[in-house]
Amino acid sequence: MAGFAVSPDSRLDAFSVKWSGKYRPALDGAVLTPYRLAGECEPGQVPRFALVFLNACQVGTAGADLGRMAGFPGALARGGVSGFIAPLWEVQDHVARDTAAAFYRFALDQAQEVGEAWRTLRARTPAGGSITPWAYVFYGHPCLRLDRAGTD
Repeated sequence: MAGFAVSPDSRLDAFSVKWSGKYRPALDGAVLTPYRLAGECEPGQVPRFALVFLNACQVGTAGADLGRMAGFPGALARGGVSGFIAPLWEVQDHVARDTAAAFYRFALDQAQEVGEAWRTLRARTPAGGSITPWAYVFYGHPCLRLDRAGTD
């Protein structure tokens, strides 16, 4: 993730990043936390991101803070994102990379809804192989569709 930075004032349709527990990813030079990534989004405002895909171990796990959903899922939901994808448990780096690439192929190249892209990906996961493709959770509407910016 070296050299990757996003300004808190920027607007991206998607934010996708992979990191290992050995590193502390930064956003604008500060450690990436759920609330720094999500930003503030008031009702009626456009959120910083439409979709966030964090490919790092266990960041899909939701917590609770004073009865409210917390962690990356809670912060991003309150930040207005339409979808959040992340693994619930430890994932194998090379399988996680391939899983993300396959997801984007199904969601973008084959124009599948996000829920269908995950169903297709998991249906094609070989029996007896890595459980990494099963680690991912998607928070959002299963019929959400992605498209490439600037395309018709």
